[in-house]
Amino acid sequence: MRTLVLLFAFITTLPLFGFEGKMITPVPVLGYEQIPFDSDGRTFEVWYPVAPGTAGVKSTNIWDSFEIANKAKPIHQKGGLKVIVFTHGYGGSPNQLSWLTKRLVYANFMVIAIKHIDYKKDEANLNIWERARDITHMLDLLATQRLGKSANLKEVGIAGYSVGGTTAILLAGGRATELEHITPGPDDVKSTQFDQVKKLEPTMNKKKMAQNWRDKRVKALFVMAPAWGWLFSKRGIRDIQIPTYIVATNADQVLVTKNNAGFFAKYIRHSQYQLIPGQAGHYVFISDIAHKNHNQDLDFLTEDSSTIDRSWIQFQVADQATRFFQAEL
Repeated sequence: MRTLVLLFAFITTLPLFGFEGKMITPVPVLGYEQIPFDSDGRTFEVWYPVAPGTAGVKSTNIWDSFEIANKAKPIHQKGGLKVIVFTHGYGGSPNQLSWLTKRLVYANFMVIAIKHIDYKKDEANLNIWERARDITHMLDLLATQRLGKSANLKEVGIAGYSVGGTTAILLAGGRATELEHITPGPDDVKSTQFDQVKKLEPTMNKKKMAQNWRDKRVKALFVMAPAWGWLFSKRGIRDIQIPTYIVATNADQVLVTKNNAGFFAKYIRHSQYQLIPGQAGHYVFISDIAHKNHNQDLDFLTEDSSTIDRSWIQFQVADQATRFFQAEL
């Protein structure tokens, strides 16, 4: 595990002449398509690069900070567009990571995601393994679609936030085997959000949870504030053999960072660990566009300390994620 001391340090050297950059456009336009997932009417979403000048319309999703061109032709990429799978935080949506979607698509990646079923009959769904199962099925389905012809599905990256980070770790080969007592203690979490776990523990299929959910197409792992570290043993995550980048916050108000992100970073062999200093909290990885649209119901997800610039942090994390996936895929 390699720990990075500074927040982010970038040294970029470009020749004064002869640099061939991308056309600068007035607004970001992403190709977009929804693809059927199952007989229950669920769909998954795909965002992908299109030619500069492609006309788009404003996304109707409150978290998105870009325009979309529905079913537009993807740009041609020799060998296919590299694919990044998103897995979102608990009760959230993939669109809450729109700041990362935009940056990765601009760098010629295809991003795919599905909204996970985190609640069943108004109760929390503790079967995190279902998320991993659904992502594997989503990749299988993409291979059969029109957009699958433009994708390279042999080497896939996965980016996960919070319990999405846990999902990503399962898909990378981590095994959640510490299931005798799944209720977290004060060394694991800070929030009362987990108080219902003890009551709902009988609803977790522990046999399925302990199963190996490794998807061999996943070749690189980028996780933000991963959760549920207490479900894993040291041995259970030492089997992860792919490049892994972990970023977390120093002032996480939901998780004890040391025993979640810090635990994963310590025992995943090929990992880099980035700790954001200062008062950045757990939700700093969620798009702030909803707050800018004055949606007060979402203030608890978008409020930060006055010492924090969420957009700046997200810009740096997105750039780091892009560089990581470009180097490892």
